[in-house]
Amino acid sequence: MAETARADAAFLRLDGVVKRFGGQAAVDGLSLAVRRGEFVSLLGPSGGGKTTTLHMIAGFIDPDAGDILLDGASLRGLPSHRRGAAMVFQSYALFPHMTVFDNVAFGLRMRKAGRAEIARRVGEALELVRLEGLGGRHPRELSGGQQQRVALARALVLEPRLLLLDEPLSNLDPRLRRELRDNFVDIHRRTGMTTLLVTHDLEEAFATSDRVAILGGGRLQQFDTPQAIYTRPRTAFVADFVGHGNVVAGRLERHAAGLRLRPAGGAPVLPLPAEAVLTDAAGEARYAIPAHALRLLPAGQGAGGLSAAEAAFDGCLRSLTYLGAALRFEVELHGLLLAGECAAGAWAAGLAPGAQVGVAWAVADMIPLPPPEPDAAQAASAPQAGGARLLEALS
Repeated sequence: MAETARADAAFLRLDGVVKRFGGQAAVDGLSLAVRRGEFVSLLGPSGGGKTTTLHMIAGFIDPDAGDILLDGASLRGLPSHRRGAAMVFQSYALFPHMTVFDNVAFGLRMRKAGRAEIARRVGEALELVRLEGLGGRHPRELSGGQQQRVALARALVLEPRLLLLDEPLSNLDPRLRRELRDNFVDIHRRTGMTTLLVTHDLEEAFATSDRVAILGGGRLQQFDTPQAIYTRPRTAFVADFVGHGNVVAGRLERHAAGLRLRPAGGAPVLPLPAEAVLTDAAGEARYAIPAHALRLLPAGQGAGGLSAAEAAFDGCLRSLTYLGAALRFEVELHGLLLAGECAAGAWAAGLAPGAQVGVAWAVADMIPLPPPEPDAAQAASAPQAGGARLLEALS
């Protein structure tokens, strides 16, 4: 689902960008607008087109169709070193025979900067990444986190119009990732540099970004603030990626107290929030139930599930996984499998798979999802049945 900001607010704009490899579209008609000074993450699973998109922006590969504009000027045909962008790679790509100072100064020397300017700007860059006093060391004398900071300083010292980060934290342990992630945020706050981060890590994207673009199958699935993406995913793909994997589809029914959703099979009828919902041509709707919204109840307390405020059902505990601070569980409701998480301290002692339990969630936490979009081949062959429609829920 293509989605852009207003064109006149865009500093970086991608218009219908396509890139194919071996006949397959790695990036398929991507349109995206990034504002000046914004921190944006390209987030999604492997193979979604994130790195390919970043490399097209950097000028390492050319798009097959569409255009990329920076500050209103097309970048097509412009070599990478003239685009005003700097890249930080996942592999660091440091020169092992050079000191930290010389690695950071390399780009400035290629630009024929003077010695005094090089000394000043390298010092400022090393201070930004918290490596003051380490300019005389070689990469082999540094930790992985320090090496990544050198790679970042080498990009920052060039004062680029656009900073591109290609999964720069993926090789680090969790503690270092959090530390460097916070460093990225601090540097962005201090420099105001327009930044694009490629990552498959949801927490990393949400913690750093003003907005997040979720890519899947080479297409833009949603482009919004982290809070909006998490609380109101616009496709089942996005809902599943951010952890709302409980997607329930069924036919809508009207009851005196409001709308209900009747899933296929013997699953229970679910109460729905009192708001407009999208249905497909056959009158079916889909909702996501966030994992964090589910809570377990003692057996026998889940009966009834038609309250206007809360859904509650009895079911069978199928699995549980200890995660330290949290526990992940799965409960089956007559063929409907729901996955949830709760704090470890909220877990009833002695509870084990196979036990009868209740499960409940607030009806207001259920997220309506639009019907799945047919691919081009399906759309061409399908009868014109009127498409999606809007159904107003009863209050």
